[in-house]
Amino acid sequence: MLKAIKQHEINTTTYLPKMGNWVTSSYDKSKLRTSDLMTGYFKTFATYTKDATWKKVANQSQIAVKKLSARHKSGLFPDFIKVTGKSLKLSAFKAYQIESARDDQYGYNACRVPWRLAQTYKISKDSTTKNALKKQLNFFNKRKKVTAVYTLTGKAVNRYTNTAFTAPVNFAAKTMKYTSLQKRTAKQLPKKIEKKNYFSASLEVVTALE
Repeated sequence: MLKAIKQHEINTTTYLPKMGNWVTSSYDKSKLRTSDLMTGYFKTFATYTKDATWKKVANQSQIAVKKLSARHKSGLFPDFIKVTGKSLKLSAFKAYQIESARDDQYGYNACRVPWRLAQTYKISKDSTTKNALKKQLNFFNKRKKVTAVYTLTGKAVNRYTNTAFTAPVNFAAKTMKYTSLQKRTAKQLPKKIEKKNYFSASLEVVTALE
């Protein structure tokens, strides 16, 4: 399976994950779903397979994480970003260029980023991940509650909450020992697993099992 993923789902110029095995054009290859930057997994793949390609994917992912984190004071990542060249040049997408009005916002894809970063930090304890994750947690720590969708400058788009946004932050806060934030977000989580929202329920379950 890892051989197939490497062959069909890794961009051989940027060495970052493609959005799927259907990607063939250079334009589609430039599209990065930021929640696909699972550096901890890539490092694990490198150790397991002894394949240096996965180490390169992990290294390039860390460079992307560092660049994404530096773009805004909030430290928030967009749902999607355009990445080109070996140097990983970043360019913003506009709303509806890929999926929705939230393409250049911290939306229903990027909401998984705190979880991904916390996963990686638990595995590698590296400074790049730590700095990016703490920057996001510092942003959320200043909010009374985590709501659904933010602009990259930190403005809340909606007043309502959604477990898909709360659960990853709760897990990240627990990982990084942000006790106050962990307690506040824990109160936002439903006491029972949601039955009508598969995406939110899945994120609550997988973060609870970490």
